[in-house]
Amino acid sequence: MGRKILIFGLGKKYNDLKTYIDSRDVIAFLDNKAEENPMVFEGKYVYNPCRIPQECRFDAVLITSVYYFPIKRQLMALGIRKEMIYSLFQIGELQPANLTEKEEHTLKIWKRSSKRFLLVQHDGGGGGATIALSNLALALAKKYNVLVTFPTKGEMISFYESHQIPYICNMQMNCDTEVFSNIILEADVVLVNAVINNNVIEMLHRYGKPFYLWLHDHQDIYDHSDCECLKECMDHNVKLLAVSPKAMELFTAYIKSMPCLRFPLAIQDPGYCVQHKKANQITTIAVIGELCRIKGQDILLDALEKIKTICKVKLIGGTSQDVPFANMIADRCEKRNYECAGHMTNREIHELYCKGEIQILICPSRFETMSISSVEAMSYGIPIIVSDRTGIAEYVKEMGSYCIFESENRDSLAEKIERLLIDPQKRKWIGGKMRVIYKQYFSMEELEKRCNIFDRQEVRLCSMRD
Repeated sequence: MGRKILIFGLGKKYNDLKTYIDSRDVIAFLDNKAEENPMVFEGKYVYNPCRIPQECRFDAVLITSVYYFPIKRQLMALGIRKEMIYSLFQIGELQPANLTEKEEHTLKIWKRSSKRFLLVQHDGGGGGATIALSNLALALAKKYNVLVTFPTKGEMISFYESHQIPYICNMQMNCDTEVFSNIILEADVVLVNAVINNNVIEMLHRYGKPFYLWLHDHQDIYDHSDCECLKECMDHNVKLLAVSPKAMELFTAYIKSMPCLRFPLAIQDPGYCVQHKKANQITTIAVIGELCRIKGQDILLDALEKIKTICKVKLIGGTSQDVPFANMIADRCEKRNYECAGHMTNREIHELYCKGEIQILICPSRFETMSISSVEAMSYGIPIIVSDRTGIAEYVKEMGSYCIFESENRDSLAEKIERLLIDPQKRKWIGGKMRVIYKQYFSMEELEKRCNIFDRQEVRLCSMRD
């Protein structure tokens, strides 16, 4: 990097990112848990930010935590200048340009083309928002010359490569570097995928570049973002798209009320490839999502205490966001002989459905703007039961008496699970209805039709309708 930097944050995000950081430039770490006497981590001191010694000369502080904005405010209150503080999405600004020959070639071809569409994705992982964007890229590629940019590697790279969609995965992307600035200015259409890309939103505002903002984000993202700055960035250059009314509800609460077009996500159709279990086999219930409080796995476990029918339970999801909560869930599952399967790739989840190892999908989230795991289950013809605080509930309300429970209401959830467990024919009927709703709202064919909005020079955005 060529600069002397302090790193604030020693958790999972740092471990994910340290391969992109030249350790020779890191002079020390910061952590609020550090005592008066500094600790040692990876051979370097860890200081409490209130007690950085005067002899510790540094050029920048890199915050490797999703709690970027609160930490930034803390550091500024301690006298560290704003321009010296960088988020985990800005590592590229501390590095010299380092595009590979392949990336240079990808850029050259894209810049020479017409109808250049830039899709900005926050990482290469297989989360809901990145899956949604990958399928949008696939739909847009039929009309546009698409380029997807993201800074860090992940399982979505194989998707882009298998579908021959141009992408650049490089720390120079999605931050205020010369190479990314040039990409922005060359694009005919720009879509920023989610508020979590707030630094890109600020760049586009500064350049006066029109763009689309596709809203997926949950409440935690807004809590960790500089909402006052984002509010200033929301002007006539921004056109809002939202996966659900819940997504727009959050944006309005945290940022401002603006015209918005409902623009649901889509996933590819797996077809009817599910092997149905025999009548005498035990039904398996699954929840797919990070083990954290907002996903509500504890609500499901409480509801299962009230159920008399025997079933298998499988919890699929990582444990890094909320470790104490994840450990509590794992302990409860162990006592009941439920399975905590950990993180699984999209391919592994697909294989579970195809083998008939999931018969009911539960989304007990306390709040979720959509629930891509529910959409995936619907595409396989699997019945779902979802909280009324999820965006997907808006799309399955015609089946609400079977599929929607009042958030936090364990009795309501237990009653709906019990009804499906004891009636295989009802499960099959509901699964068929889920499949129809998937085709109506979340198929790639429907997404391709919605992409017609990008063909117009000006889009008249309507208010969010039910």
